[in-house]
Amino acid sequence: RASFIVFFCVALVPGIEAAEDVILEGHAGMVISDSWTIAELESQFELTATGLNGEVRIARITIKESGQSFDDVRVACAGIVLTTRGAACNDATFTATIPGVGRQSMPGTFAWDKPTGNAKIELHNVAIAGSRMNFDILASDSGIEAKYSGSAFKLEGLLQLAGEFTDAVAGYSGSGQTDVSGWFRAPADGPLRVVATADLYAASLANDAG
Repeated sequence: RASFIVFFCVALVPGIEAAEDVILEGHAGMVISDSWTIAELESQFELTATGLNGEVRIARITIKESGQSFDDVRVACAGIVLTTRGAACNDATFTATIPGVGRQSMPGTFAWDKPTGNAKIELHNVAIAGSRMNFDILASDSGIEAKYSGSAFKLEGLLQLAGEFTDAVAGYSGSGQTDVSGWFRAPADGPLRVVATADLYAASLANDAG
C-alpha cells in the first residue's frame, strides 16, 4: 500500500524528552504496488526540540503501465505533523530528474491518510517549456491521478515533453505559446490517459508531411 512511506517514526513521538535529538533511519530495497514500483528507498527522520524533520530518498520510481521512470527522487520536509489519521507536511521540497525536463527542485506539500493509504502531493512552480506548472497529485493503490495548470508555455517545448510519454505527437513540431490545464491518470489496470485544454497564441503546428 501507499502507506509504506509513512511513518514508522510515530512510535517515537511519545515519551521523548524535548532536550534530546532523536534520529531514526530506514531502508527498503523494493516497494511494489499495483500501479508503481519503488527501488531503494532510504529515509531519515530527526526529532528535535522544535519539531520533526525528515528526508526520503528514492533511487527510482517506475510507473508500471507506461514504463516511465523518475530517478533519484528526494523529499525533504521541515515541520512534519503527525496525527492518529496520518501525517502532513506543508513545507516540503521535492527534487527529481523529470524525463524531458531535467533535474530540479520544487516546493510543495505532502499529506498521507492512514485509513485509506492515499498520499496527496502538491508541486508548485515546476519549470517546464519556458514557464511554470502546478500539479495536484493523488497516489493510491488504484493508481496515480493528477491535475495540472500553467500559462505562457512554449509550444515546441511542450511537444518535446509530451514525446517522452506518448507516441501520439511523434513527428510534430510547433512554435508559439499556450496556456494549458487538464489532468492525467495512470491506473493500475489500464493505459495512461491524458486530457488537456490549451489556449494558443501565435501558434503553428506541423507534422513531417507539412
